[in-house]
Amino acid sequence: MKKLLALLLAICMISVLAACGTAAPEKTAAPETTASAAPAASKLKLGMYIGTKLSGTDAKADANGNAQTDSTIAAVLVDEKGVIVDCILDIAQTKIAFTTTGEVLNKDAKVLTKRQLGDDYGMAKAATKGEWYVQAKGFCDYVIGKTAAEVKGIAVDDAGHATDEALLATTTTKVGGYIDAVVNACAASADLGSKTGDKLGLGVTTDISGSTDATAEADGSCYAYTHYCAVTVNAEQKVTAAVIDATQSKIGISTKGAITTDLKTAEVISKDVMKENYGLGAKSSIGAEWYQQAAGFCTYINGMTADKIGGIAIDDTGHASDEALRATTTVHIGDFVKVASEAISDGTSR
Repeated sequence: MKKLLALLLAICMISVLAACGTAAPEKTAAPETTASAAPAASKLKLGMYIGTKLSGTDAKADANGNAQTDSTIAAVLVDEKGVIVDCILDIAQTKIAFTTTGEVLNKDAKVLTKRQLGDDYGMAKAATKGEWYVQAKGFCDYVIGKTAAEVKGIAVDDAGHATDEALLATTTTKVGGYIDAVVNACAASADLGSKTGDKLGLGVTTDISGSTDATAEADGSCYAYTHYCAVTVNAEQKVTAAVIDATQSKIGISTKGAITTDLKTAEVISKDVMKENYGLGAKSSIGAEWYQQAAGFCTYINGMTADKIGGIAIDDTGHASDEALRATTTVHIGDFVKVASEAISDGTSR
């Protein structure tokens, strides 16, 4: 009897469960599918270096004298492993003519670099591998993907030309100065905000209006004041990093049209390389050296476009009007604005 009751109870329970139904297990929501996130941009180091040499000839009865400054400039972007990811080369070749009486002839001339001159430089007629800027780009393309040590190891012959056939295929000019400039630019490179995807730009401006004629009281001076700026710009054409430097070269001339500077021993060192030896810090109202003030300007323009930089207010004396900028930069900034704008334009056009 007990077995019969248990059986009937079991049958009833099964019937109840069947009527109610069995709850389906709760479904787990499928994870949302999203597009693969783009890899984060890697940091890059921005560097620039200028190497300068002086040369010249005395004036003669049948030919004007020439005081010449050649500054080889390299701007580089280097990754965290020390590999060059971009490079620009240029040469600021400044020629100042003077007479047999020591009169400077071209103080108001506009001075362009070899790269800025482009096809007007005129080397293609004699060169087998094209114009100067074409060959310079060939060298830059060759060093991209190399470290500074590998660039330093590029073999050259006694005349200073490359011996590697791959490099000679694009660059038949002397490359010794290029190698030195690129190696030093890599050594000077720093993490200033550049990232992968940014474009590198270079600006160079030269002013020779400060040159003076020779007089009975004093030698004249063939004076070239050149500013340099390397920048990186992002897709919005805004500055992500910048460096500014400058050189001042002076070649003395006499009233007899002779060069009075010892060109064999004269050195022209850029202001950024001179650091405290430039000697502005003690005279500055904010106690800052030239290179520190230039760095202050570069920090100030970070995130700006060329138009915004061009609109920086400058007073009648050439100094910044904005107090935030004057807190770091009390030197004249007209040349800073000009060369930075030029560098941004170069970067956005590459």
